Amino acid sequence: ESLLFDFLDEALFLYDTEKFLPACAEALPIVEREGKFVLDATLRGECPTKISGNLKAVTYSDMICAEQPDGTWLVQVVIDI
Repeated sequence: ESLLFDFLDEALFLYDTEKFLPACAEALPIVEREGKFVLDATLRGECPTKISGNLKAVTYSDMICAEQPDGTWLVQVVIDI
């Protein structure tokens, strides 16, 4: 959950500082380096000229990261607006 939080927080930082709005992420390998898990991603998106509303913060509230019986993952995140 903390890795997901950090990833989304970094995406929100890109939006806040560069107005880059990620639309998708490609190849999300998670590897362990020096006892810590690291996620490297390539984000694709755009820098729209007008966006309605503000995204304030990623939260742990109601966050779910659960492997399903079929091997897929259920991920749910709540963003404060």
